[in-house]
Amino acid sequence: MIQDARRQPRVVDTGIICLIRVAGRIAWKAPNPYCEPLNQTKESNMPFSFSTSRLVRVAAAVTVAVAALGAASPALAQAFPNKPIKLILPFAAGGISDVIGRLVAAEMAKSLGQPVVADNRVGAGSAIGTDAVAKSAPDGYTIGFPGNAALAIIPHMNTSTPYNPIKDLIPFASSYTVDTFLVVRADHPATSLQQLIAMAKAKPGTVSYGSNGPGSSAHLTGAQFESMAGIKLIHVPYKGEAPAMNDVMGGQLDVGIVSSGAAVAQSKAGKIRVLATASAARSPFLPDVGTVAEQGLPGYESPLWNIMVVPSGTPAPAVEALRNSVIATLKNKDVTDRMVSLGVSPVMTQPTIAAMQASIVSENERWSKLIKALGLQQQ
Repeated sequence: MIQDARRQPRVVDTGIICLIRVAGRIAWKAPNPYCEPLNQTKESNMPFSFSTSRLVRVAAAVTVAVAALGAASPALAQAFPNKPIKLILPFAAGGISDVIGRLVAAEMAKSLGQPVVADNRVGAGSAIGTDAVAKSAPDGYTIGFPGNAALAIIPHMNTSTPYNPIKDLIPFASSYTVDTFLVVRADHPATSLQQLIAMAKAKPGTVSYGSNGPGSSAHLTGAQFESMAGIKLIHVPYKGEAPAMNDVMGGQLDVGIVSSGAAVAQSKAGKIRVLATASAARSPFLPDVGTVAEQGLPGYESPLWNIMVVPSGTPAPAVEALRNSVIATLKNKDVTDRMVSLGVSPVMTQPTIAAMQASIVSENERWSKLIKALGLQQQ
């Protein structure tokens, strides 16, 4: 026989009613059959009245009881997410990482059922935005999209960096890897990497290169190039890749160290000349361009990657929901085709969270040694 579901008592409802009754008895100092009897006073036997003090005690006790039950019972917890999520992009608008971050955010919104709102927080080589994520409430509603600069370079460049990338953040998904290139404007006198090195040696301190801020991947790529080539360049920090590229094409900057998306697009447009890739191997996007290592500096490499993070302490269910959303996003062929068209390689097989954390530790060790060796550490 099928019974009317409305007549079936629910455990959660019964629990709430019980706690409210207990709270009421405590507030009114009345005996409670489920607890040890309280000391009786004359007041406890008084008839009901609209005493303000008693009403306040009842309201407070009920609030505490319901809150306690809500914290203890998963049945009362609201499913994640139940409100918009903020994605902090620590990059200038228009750059490759900003474009891809917004692309991923739009797809995540579809699977999560809530808007994922992009918020650019630029400056300090992406440290400002990353710090904003680290200091946000650990509830899953603020996520970040930093690269290896913020997570493995800047903390060693500047010892006063306000966050610890290993302790303060949890990586939950790897989004993409990208090759970087050394480029000059199309009519620059240097037509090869060796010619650029020769120019810098002939006139030390006259050839400039740009990066998206002190401690950024581009900065360290250039510093490592200087050290291994035995030259002295002028480092010009920018607030993002896009403005640096504009100055390269406009002739205000000699060398740009840019991602594959920007390099491929502007190379095809005939606005820049690509001298070398900073990766360990040639890029599938520009296979005819040799690596820095191939062109006279063996052992040179400077990888670039971006991952998604949340503040440490974020509940595991929220982390898992966010991770699954990114995995679903990267299974969408339209998304990955778009990413490839921008010159990046989407991460199709997600590493575990533990593997990503181990990789961040390893990268910190690698860059820390280089920064100290080059004397780039700042207080």
